[in-house]
Amino acid sequence: MIVEPAPAERWSDDLALLGSVLSGLGGTAVAATATDSSAVSATGSYGRLGGLGAPWPRQAADELTVRLCPASLDAFATDADGSMVRILNQDGDVVHRVVCSRGQGTGSTVRAGTTLRSLPWARERDPQSAARQLMSLDAQGHLDTLVADGGALRSAALDLLRGTHLVTPIAPALALHALDHLHRDRIPVSLAVPASGCLLAIHGVVEELRGGASMTFARLGNGTVRVDPAAITEAWVVRPENGAALVEFYDRTRRCSIAIGQPLRRDPVATARWEHLTAMLSIS
Repeated sequence: MIVEPAPAERWSDDLALLGSVLSGLGGTAVAATATDSSAVSATGSYGRLGGLGAPWPRQAADELTVRLCPASLDAFATDADGSMVRILNQDGDVVHRVVCSRGQGTGSTVRAGTTLRSLPWARERDPQSAARQLMSLDAQGHLDTLVADGGALRSAALDLLRGTHLVTPIAPALALHALDHLHRDRIPVSLAVPASGCLLAIHGVVEELRGGASMTFARLGNGTVRVDPAAITEAWVVRPENGAALVEFYDRTRRCSIAIGQPLRRDPVATARWEHLTAMLSIS
């Protein structure tokens, strides 16, 4: 979605300032990221922006995680009173929007960080090379590979790995049905929506699931994820050599719509349930 800047906005292409702008937001902020087929929005209080290449923070329930790829971003804008921030990628798309209410915090924390692990994917256009890089990444590293281009190159790499023990293609309807299991079995997950240059992930248990063939909504803590089932054309179960499995949905643009994994803070029962669910998806 391309939105023209409002006249009152102040624009900057100095991304080094973005961390201080985000951490300077007071009170409760509403953060949102969207793609052609999905969107996520959540409320919380922004923490500081992590350094380049910083690892994922240890997520607690109801926390949010923002991952940015500076090489894919172009500029950011703030409004006159500094209560709204919009981040644009090099295609001119608004990939992240933050609106601060200046109210009391909700107790949730937005952990913003940047990643270098996705940058080789942005530069390297060879799917064979990308596929080889996938072998040694942990689950969070896999999510980082979605940040630079929204998963376009990753989609090609997964196709090359089709049929190996790492990657299993599954029917989109079956993958969407996994949301029902997450809701019913109360399995804690990280649910991420990646756009080109930004990924926003929310963590927790799916408290509510509603919608139908035209749109599905899942609520986790202070966040809501929306996905258009009709736009999902392929899905994968990915099993990293290090870490838990992921379930990924891709739309007709061959970019990732949503990705589901387990947060870093895992308990044995939740891990066993998630592994059982992803195993069932793989053999169905």
